[in-house]
Amino acid sequence: SLNTYSFKNLDDTKTSFDLVRNINTILTLHQSKLNEITVYKQFDDEVEIVGYPDELTQVWTNLISNAAYANGYKGNLWIRIRQYDNEVRVEFEDSGGGIDPKVKEQIFEPFETTKPEGEGSGLGLSISKKVVAKHGGNIAVKNTPSGALFTISLPKNKPDSILVWLYLKYEKGID
Repeated sequence: SLNTYSFKNLDDTKTSFDLVRNINTILTLHQSKLNEITVYKQFDDEVEIVGYPDELTQVWTNLISNAAYANGYKGNLWIRIRQYDNEVRVEFEDSGGGIDPKVKEQIFEPFETTKPEGEGSGLGLSISKKVVAKHGGNIAVKNTPSGALFTISLPKNKPDSILVWLYLKYEKGID
Protein backbone atom coordinates (compact mmCIF):
# COMPACT_ATOMS: atom_id res chain seq x y z
CA SER A 1 0.00 0.00 0.00
CA LEU A 2 2.81 2.40 0.82
CA ASN A 3 4.40 1.71 -2.56
CA THR A 4 1.10 2.41 -4.34
CA TYR A 5 0.55 5.55 -2.25
CA SER A 6 4.04 6.91 -2.87
CA PHE A 7 3.81 6.65 -6.67
CA LYS A 8 3.11 10.09 -8.14
CA ASN A 9 1.90 10.94 -11.63
CA LEU A 10 4.23 13.84 -12.38
CA ASP A 11 2.92 14.78 -15.83
CA ASP A 12 -0.53 15.82 -14.48
CA THR A 13 -2.51 13.77 -16.98
CA LYS A 14 -5.71 11.95 -16.17
CA THR A 15 -5.42 8.20 -16.04
CA SER A 16 -7.86 5.34 -15.77
CA PHE A 17 -7.69 3.69 -12.35
CA ASP A 18 -9.58 1.52 -9.91
CA LEU A 19 -11.28 3.75 -7.34
CA VAL A 20 -11.82 0.84 -4.94
CA ARG A 21 -8.12 0.00 -4.90
CA ASN A 22 -7.35 3.71 -4.44
CA ILE A 23 -9.55 3.91 -1.31
CA ASN A 24 -8.42 0.52 0.04
CA THR A 25 -4.80 1.70 -0.13
CA ILE A 26 -5.61 4.62 2.18
CA LEU A 27 -7.59 2.39 4.53
CA THR A 28 -4.57 0.10 4.83
CA LEU A 29 -2.22 3.01 5.51
CA HIS A 30 -4.54 4.38 8.22
CA GLN A 31 -5.18 1.03 9.89
CA SER A 32 -3.63 2.20 13.18
CA LYS A 33 -6.13 5.09 13.41
CA LEU A 34 -8.96 2.68 12.66
CA ASN A 35 -8.07 -0.02 15.21
CA GLU A 36 -11.23 0.45 17.25
CA ILE A 37 -13.42 1.64 14.38
CA THR A 38 -15.57 -0.84 12.52
CA VAL A 39 -15.31 -0.03 8.81
CA TYR A 40 -18.23 -1.13 6.64
CA LYS A 41 -17.42 -1.15 2.93
CA GLN A 42 -20.30 -1.27 0.48
CA PHE A 43 -18.99 -1.30 -3.06
CA ASP A 44 -18.18 -3.46 -6.06
CA ASP A 45 -14.82 -5.17 -6.40
CA GLU A 46 -13.70 -2.75 -9.08
CA VAL A 47 -14.85 0.73 -10.10
CA GLU A 48 -12.91 2.30 -12.97
CA ILE A 49 -12.83 6.07 -13.40
CA VAL A 50 -10.56 8.52 -15.19
CA GLY A 51 -8.85 11.14 -13.06
CA TYR A 52 -5.91 11.94 -10.84
CA PRO A 53 -5.56 8.99 -8.44
CA ASP A 54 -2.68 10.55 -6.49
CA GLU A 55 -4.72 13.63 -5.71
CA LEU A 56 -7.82 11.67 -4.75
CA THR A 57 -5.78 9.81 -2.12
CA GLN A 58 -5.53 13.19 -0.34
CA VAL A 59 -9.33 13.41 -0.28
CA TRP A 60 -9.73 9.89 1.14
CA THR A 61 -6.97 10.53 3.69
CA ASN A 62 -8.65 13.72 4.91
CA LEU A 63 -12.11 12.15 5.14
CA ILE A 64 -10.89 8.99 6.89
CA SER A 65 -8.74 10.99 9.34
CA ASN A 66 -11.59 13.38 10.09
CA ALA A 67 -14.04 10.50 10.60
CA ALA A 68 -11.63 8.75 12.96
CA TYR A 69 -11.17 11.97 14.95
CA ALA A 70 -14.93 12.67 15.04
CA ASN A 71 -15.54 9.12 16.27
CA GLY A 72 -13.00 9.49 19.06
CA TYR A 73 -11.03 6.72 17.29
CA LYS A 74 -13.80 4.20 17.98
CA GLY A 75 -17.27 3.65 16.56
CA ASN A 76 -18.32 3.08 12.96
CA LEU A 77 -17.34 4.27 9.51
CA TRP A 78 -19.36 3.40 6.43
CA ILE A 79 -17.79 3.80 3.00
CA ARG A 80 -20.08 3.35 0.02
CA ILE A 81 -19.42 3.62 -3.69
CA ARG A 82 -22.43 3.84 -5.97
CA GLN A 83 -22.08 3.76 -9.74
CA TYR A 84 -24.41 5.55 -12.11
CA ASP A 85 -24.27 5.93 -15.90
CA ASN A 86 -21.84 8.85 -16.01
CA GLU A 87 -20.79 9.33 -12.41
CA VAL A 88 -19.66 7.63 -9.24
CA ARG A 89 -20.72 8.70 -5.76
CA VAL A 90 -18.46 7.96 -2.82
CA GLU A 91 -19.91 8.32 0.67
CA PHE A 92 -18.08 8.48 3.99
CA GLU A 93 -20.41 8.34 6.99
CA ASP A 94 -19.22 8.31 10.58
CA SER A 95 -20.88 7.80 13.94
CA GLY A 96 -19.20 10.82 15.51
CA GLY A 97 -22.29 12.85 16.35
CA GLY A 98 -22.31 15.21 13.36
CA ILE A 99 -21.02 18.71 12.68
CA ASP A 100 -22.21 21.77 14.57
CA PRO A 101 -24.68 23.50 12.20
CA LYS A 102 -23.03 26.87 13.00
CA VAL A 103 -19.77 25.77 11.34
CA LYS A 104 -21.03 23.20 8.82
CA GLU A 105 -21.33 25.76 6.00
CA GLN A 106 -17.74 26.99 6.49
CA ILE A 107 -15.88 23.68 6.82
CA PHE A 108 -14.73 23.73 3.20
CA GLU A 109 -13.14 27.17 3.63
CA PRO A 110 -9.35 27.36 4.16
CA PHE A 111 -8.27 27.40 7.82
CA GLU A 112 -11.74 26.43 9.11
CA THR A 113 -11.56 23.53 11.54
CA THR A 114 -13.80 21.88 14.09
CA LYS A 115 -10.75 20.63 15.99
CA PRO A 116 -9.19 22.42 18.96
CA GLU A 117 -6.38 24.86 18.24
CA GLY A 118 -3.15 23.04 17.44
CA GLU A 119 -4.86 19.80 16.37
CA GLY A 120 -5.91 20.70 12.84
CA SER A 121 -4.80 23.15 10.18
CA GLY A 122 -8.23 23.63 8.65
CA LEU A 123 -6.86 22.84 5.20
CA GLY A 124 -7.92 19.22 4.68
CA LEU A 125 -11.48 19.80 3.52
CA SER A 126 -10.51 22.91 1.55
CA ILE A 127 -7.90 20.89 -0.36
CA SER A 128 -10.39 18.05 -0.79
CA LYS A 129 -12.93 20.42 -2.32
CA LYS A 130 -10.33 21.73 -4.80
CA VAL A 131 -9.26 18.20 -5.79
CA VAL A 132 -12.85 17.08 -6.32
CA ALA A 133 -13.57 20.24 -8.35
CA LYS A 134 -10.48 19.56 -10.50
CA HIS A 135 -12.13 16.23 -11.36
CA GLY A 136 -15.33 18.03 -12.35
CA GLY A 137 -17.07 16.70 -9.26
CA ASN A 138 -18.75 17.93 -6.13
CA ILE A 139 -18.38 17.34 -2.38
CA ALA A 140 -21.21 17.87 0.09
CA VAL A 141 -21.83 17.21 3.77
CA LYS A 142 -24.93 16.66 5.86
CA ASN A 143 -25.63 15.45 9.35
CA THR A 144 -27.25 12.08 9.89
CA PRO A 145 -28.85 10.71 13.07
CA SER A 146 -25.49 9.21 14.08
CA GLY A 147 -22.85 11.50 12.58
CA ALA A 148 -21.75 13.25 9.40
CA LEU A 149 -22.14 12.05 5.81
CA PHE A 150 -19.75 13.33 3.14
CA THR A 151 -20.78 12.63 -0.45
CA ILE A 152 -18.32 12.99 -3.30
CA SER A 153 -19.68 12.87 -6.85
CA LEU A 154 -17.13 12.21 -9.58
CA PRO A 155 -17.65 11.87 -13.33
CA LYS A 156 -16.48 8.57 -14.79
CA ASN A 157 -14.94 10.41 -17.77
CA LYS A 158 -14.44 7.37 -19.92
CA PRO A 159 -11.97 8.24 -22.66
CA ASP A 160 -13.62 9.32 -25.89
CA SER A 161 -12.94 6.70 -28.58
CA ILE A 162 -11.93 9.37 -31.14
CA LEU A 163 -9.33 10.73 -28.72
CA VAL A 164 -7.97 7.23 -28.13
CA TRP A 165 -7.81 6.69 -31.91
CA LEU A 166 -5.98 10.01 -32.42
CA TYR A 167 -3.51 9.17 -29.66
CA LEU A 168 -2.81 5.73 -31.10
CA LYS A 169 -2.51 7.09 -34.64
CA TYR A 170 -0.26 10.09 -34.01
CA GLU A 171 1.64 9.18 -30.86
CA LYS A 172 2.08 5.46 -31.42
CA GLY A 173 1.89 5.30 -35.22
CA ILE A 174 -0.94 2.74 -35.17
CA ASP A 175 -3.82 2.97 -37.65
